[in-house]
Amino acid sequence: MKSFAQLVGIVLIICTTMFALPIKSVMAIETTPNPIDKAIPQQWGDAVGKFLSAMGAANREAALDGTKVVLSGGDRGVIFQVQTQQFCPKGADGCLTVAGRIVSGDFIPNVMFVAGIRMNGSDGVPGVFAADGRFLRFYGKTTIVSLLPTPKGWVVISDKQTDPPM
Repeated sequence: MKSFAQLVGIVLIICTTMFALPIKSVMAIETTPNPIDKAIPQQWGDAVGKFLSAMGAANREAALDGTKVVLSGGDRGVIFQVQTQQFCPKGADGCLTVAGRIVSGDFIPNVMFVAGIRMNGSDGVPGVFAADGRFLRFYGKTTIVSLLPTPKGWVVISDKQTDPPM
């Protein structure tokens, strides 16, 4: 039977060895992609409705009904996706997705792109493009679009979907 001092010594040797070994790879923590299906908050209605009209929405109310929230509030602003036939281009792998801010009753877009209607978040890799390492991924049938916040704006990265799709 080992003494308490011997056990503590063994634990210290193991911990020291673990921290001294170089780390060759790290796995990101990532959730399962989920459908983007939550209606936008009612208080966004006027600002987003004006924006959709300016973007050529044939029917503002139908476009608002098809608009789903991706991210709301906080210092990162708001992100939504317009899941209507008009804003999901034929042959495209997704729908119009927009990130921006609501300022004085107007929606001010920072970036717009077409992306799939399922998404998840990930902790990613810190330091890429001076970002904090967190990003959103949008999954289509053939593409994945990642949205990475940086201190100077958003970086949009498109990649092929895995086979089979996630």
